[in-house]
Amino acid sequence: MPQYEYESEYSDEIEVIVRKGDLHIEFRGSTDSVIRSLLKFISEIHPTWFLASKLALKLDLVEVFEKASGVIAVGPEGPMIVVDRGKLTDVELIWLSLAKAWIAYHIGLTEDYTVTSRDIQRETGIKPGTISARLSELSSQGYLDKPRRGVYKLTSLGVKRLIEDIIPEIKGKIGVE
Repeated sequence: MPQYEYESEYSDEIEVIVRKGDLHIEFRGSTDSVIRSLLKFISEIHPTWFLASKLALKLDLVEVFEKASGVIAVGPEGPMIVVDRGKLTDVELIWLSLAKAWIAYHIGLTEDYTVTSRDIQRETGIKPGTISARLSELSSQGYLDKPRRGVYKLTSLGVKRLIEDIIPEIKGKIGVE
């Protein structure tokens, strides 16, 4: 199991140390630059891994958080929708409920990023039948996984659609940059 060291001093800079045998490499800088440098380093050491990764759908967490900025914010109680819900369609509210769960998981606030149809109903006030129909549509389009009855989570394709289409459409509609 990996060991993590935590320092309470806040800094915008991170440090990642890679050790394997006699190899010892340190990466320091902004989160984005360190992650990019680390991935470049790994791709040079393991070219087959790099080639295989070119085929995979990549989701850059920093990009997701930047795109969601102005629509979803993270406060002490977790992610929240910060735009006027009255201006959003039922489908947009459902997408944002799913996005909140995904974000909460990726920042370590929850154990998984599943959402129940009841959670969405409680948060949005949308009628259960409407929620069920919209979730079924999103699932059949490949944007959601349904691990068990009444439980949904965004797929990688769903997150891609969220950041490339849904959130930009919402921002354009309500005038958020």
